[in-house]
Amino acid sequence: MTRSRAPLQIALIEDHAGTRAELTEALSHCPARVHLVQAFPDAESFLRAPVLPEIDVALVDLGLPRMSGAQLIHRLLAAAPRLRAVALTAFDDEEKVLDALCSGAYGYLIKDEPIERIIAAIEEAHAGEHPVSSRVVGFLIACAQNAPPPIALTFREQELANLLAEGLTYAECAGRMDVTVGTVQTHVKNLYRKLEVSSRAEVRDWVRRYKPPR
Repeated sequence: MTRSRAPLQIALIEDHAGTRAELTEALSHCPARVHLVQAFPDAESFLRAPVLPEIDVALVDLGLPRMSGAQLIHRLLAAAPRLRAVALTAFDDEEKVLDALCSGAYGYLIKDEPIERIIAAIEEAHAGEHPVSSRVVGFLIACAQNAPPPIALTFREQELANLLAEGLTYAECAGRMDVTVGTVQTHVKNLYRKLEVSSRAEVRDWVRRYKPPR
């Protein structure tokens, strides 16, 4: 006979009494999947709680008083390394998203997610996955797309990359840069080596991807 899995032991850290009560009530609807061991109004009381070693997943509000949610998540990495923390918050701006994820959060959920999605995210985090609200995914994609190029080019290499991306010949690049064709060829070799490419098309793709300044 197959035994059903025991419900995941979870904690809620939320300073707003009304929200804490609403989430406590909502989480009680799926006792076979999750069991809310205790809800806490701040980070300090959770860190002192004797139930801390029992917790599988903690839902952590980022706007906590005194010690922030991100600071708590970071502390939990040492205090309870087996515990998975998921940021659950009303905030959806990039700074708080990245702060929470860099602190060690396994996921980031906006509070208006349906309770079924929150419970599914708890299960995903416990399984080692990284649940993230769709609005947060949009922020992360935007951050990645606007990230600075991972390879630092000299001014001349950057200038040449832009010109090659426009489709100019070596002679035309030399004229624009006021250097000899031989100098352009030297810069091209260095550029290809740094970017690990072997064609103008690949240089053009790199320029379009990172949109480096001219």
